[in-house]
Amino acid sequence: MSNLIEVNPNNSAIKFFSVGNVRFVAYDNLNAYKIVFRSCESCVHISQSNFVKPDELEHSVSVWGSNTTDLFPVLSSAQLDLTVSFHSFDAYLQVCELFNMIPDFEVVRSCARSSLDDLGAE
Repeated sequence: MSNLIEVNPNNSAIKFFSVGNVRFVAYDNLNAYKIVFRSCESCVHISQSNFVKPDELEHSVSVWGSNTTDLFPVLSSAQLDLTVSFHSFDAYLQVCELFNMIPDFEVVRSCARSSLDDLGAE
């Protein structure tokens, strides 16, 4: 298990990975997975969570902002109207590990190629 994935000190069957305002949670004993979004601004706190099935998440790539050469991993579910874009490829890999998903080969290849292009490699 990656050292970025944390274990709940009160229940070792609950593991999580947090990045920004998003927490990815795995309940190993239930074979259940959840994504929690939280935000707090000007005395307003918003929290939304969705249980997801890893095999229902679509892996793809997308551009980030106005730079059309940088490709980043995306996990999405049309059924849940859910899209999570990762600015960090490592975060995508952490979620794949936590949710027991094999990283998508095309996503890995595309993001690796994008990184090589940034370095001026051919």
